[in-house]
Amino acid sequence: MFISENTMNNLQFLSLNQQDKIKDEIRVPSKVICHLIGTGGETLRQIQHQSSCTVQIQPPGPDPALDRPVTLSGTRASIDMCKRYINQIIADNPVSAPSPPMNFSNLGEFTGSPGDLQSLQSLLQKTSISQITMESEEIMIPQNKVGLIIGRGGESI
Repeated sequence: MFISENTMNNLQFLSLNQQDKIKDEIRVPSKVICHLIGTGGETLRQIQHQSSCTVQIQPPGPDPALDRPVTLSGTRASIDMCKRYINQIIADNPVSAPSPPMNFSNLGEFTGSPGDLQSLQSLLQKTSISQITMESEEIMIPQNKVGLIIGRGGESI
């Protein structure tokens, strides 16, 4: 079998390019992934185009609050450039600490009637966050009252 010199040079070039390609991983806060992807994937496409690096975002694990691994494939220079873009997106979109739960224990009995709901909403609008002691409690809601809590089209939640 005869292989031309031109074909041999092309094969050597491809072989060298494959050797230059490496993979690396960066962890991105889950709440920042949407900013990394951008509307319709536009931001991610731009990053991949400008850095010549392939970006693969891993699906969320069992705890969606944990950082997500993002695999970067390309040359060392393209991966470094891609990491700079991603780190800039992370810096521009800081993840705030989770808000502590709110304590409504001083509000008295909430029966689920429309009057109670309106007075609760009015109190919440007048009260600043610094005046509320934060706490969490899980309660059972009767099935026939769930609609009152959620409100029309989810406007109360």
